[in-house]
Amino acid sequence: MTTPHLHNLTRAAALAACLLTPVFAQASPLADLESEIKGVVADFDGARQTHETAPLGEVGEHQQATRVLQARQSAEERLSTALVRAIARDPELHAEFIAGAVAIAPEFQEVIVEQASESFPRYQTAITAAGTLWPATVLHVDHPDARSSASARLSGRKYIQLASNEVGGDNNVEDLGLDDLGEVEDLDDPIEPLNRFFFVITDAVDTIVLRPLAVLYGFVMPEQGKRSVRNAFRNLNEPRVFANKLLQAEFEGAGIAVGRLLVNTTVGVAGLFEVADEWGMPRQTADFGQTLYTYGIGPGPHVFVPILGPHSTRHAVGRVGDIVMDPMFWLVPSSITLPLAAGNAVTTRETLIEPLDALREGSVDYYTALRAAYYQNRLKTLRGEQGDEFDPDQTYQEPPQN
Repeated sequence: MTTPHLHNLTRAAALAACLLTPVFAQASPLADLESEIKGVVADFDGARQTHETAPLGEVGEHQQATRVLQARQSAEERLSTALVRAIARDPELHAEFIAGAVAIAPEFQEVIVEQASESFPRYQTAITAAGTLWPATVLHVDHPDARSSASARLSGRKYIQLASNEVGGDNNVEDLGLDDLGEVEDLDDPIEPLNRFFFVITDAVDTIVLRPLAVLYGFVMPEQGKRSVRNAFRNLNEPRVFANKLLQAEFEGAGIAVGRLLVNTTVGVAGLFEVADEWGMPRQTADFGQTLYTYGIGPGPHVFVPILGPHSTRHAVGRVGDIVMDPMFWLVPSSITLPLAAGNAVTTRETLIEPLDALREGSVDYYTALRAAYYQNRLKTLRGEQGDEFDPDQTYQEPPQN
């Protein structure tokens, strides 16, 4: 990059520092997120210091590094949950949320921008701009002069425009995506007391019955066996994927679903082995809730379905549709389908033991954190990605150090 461009970027960074530092002081949603992020950062710093200063005689160097990594993973999960919840409730403040979060937690800048962009693709350009147009290290959120500055009253829309102009870009605010609010899947929870009641009951059943069964299953079943069982259950879902792809007018996807069902049922031995993916037919996600989404039907209020967990109203209705369009519902007696459903629940819960334990441990309010995590994951499914299912084979990679 040429020297003039570096000079312009430096000027933009300085301008952004003055404009961004006080945003959290302007509205209660921003202040609430500020407090939560500061708590996450403080907890991580404390845990990291504790683990890094522990005598190596008590814990090995590898165990020490593992504990620091686990603390970072927990912090990243909490940050992602807090941001998704905040943006879902106040989407018009998405740029301010991201900029402020990066200002408070510059060490997590990469994961903040990545997770927010992934969860809210319509805002991706604006989120990236808010998180990366300026060096996060020059922001000082607690600077008293910056908080009292008149420029603090400028909105995120204005400061991004100013920074873009300073860099010399021709983009206007619309180009950055700030006016494209699109369809925001808001987390409207008007019956929260009732939802929390069902949550308490479901959590008790999970703690007493489902999680212990999942732990036992994970202990006795070898990894290859667990993978094969997951493949078999996914194969049973292909008819529903096919039906929903047709309803969504995605005929190529419907053809892939049929091909996957035929190949994995025959060559893959009743779906125990994933062969279709190697043959160029990747696994897809599709359900009736997603189909309703493509028809323009809104999410509706948040509901916590007993035993099944958090849902939007649309997703809950979609589950009924998925049951009706499943051939097994009509052709196979309940004496077989009910045990299969129970087995699927246990295998799914086994893949979620570590993620849900980390979410519970790292959250102040488990109900709120679970609701936000559901929302974040559900967005992937609505976009046709592999959401609604944790990939146990995905390994965590520590972000590169700059």
